[in-house]
Amino acid sequence: MRVTALSDAEPGGEARFRVDGGPWPAIWMGSESICAGTQVHVEMDIDSIDSIVAIDGADAVSGIEVVDGRLTVRGTVSLVYQDGVFALQVGAGSVLIEPDPGFGVSKGMAICIEPESISLFPIGV
Repeated sequence: MRVTALSDAEPGGEARFRVDGGPWPAIWMGSESICAGTQVHVEMDIDSIDSIVAIDGADAVSGIEVVDGRLTVRGTVSLVYQDGVFALQVGAGSVLIEPDPGFGVSKGMAICIEPESISLFPIGV
């Protein structure tokens, strides 16, 4: 997934980023600092999911943003593995999610996840 940094951050520090949707906070896990305006390809780690809910209609638009003070990730389930791990299509990117047992999702389902935090790891493309 390609993101744009909206603020500067040191490794392990929090910054604001943007992809599809509005600005949102994430922890920058690069080995070097990142500067505002930099675009970079990243792998995303979604930490401590507070909730997963099915959505439809206008709420089904994919993206990452802060809504009513809560970090939200919206997308469509593109693949579900036998162990419960699933791939979530978020805009042009895909994120693997390992939910707690009991969260049942199916391929094609539009969902909204509220994670505690997001960590971004830069990758070479």
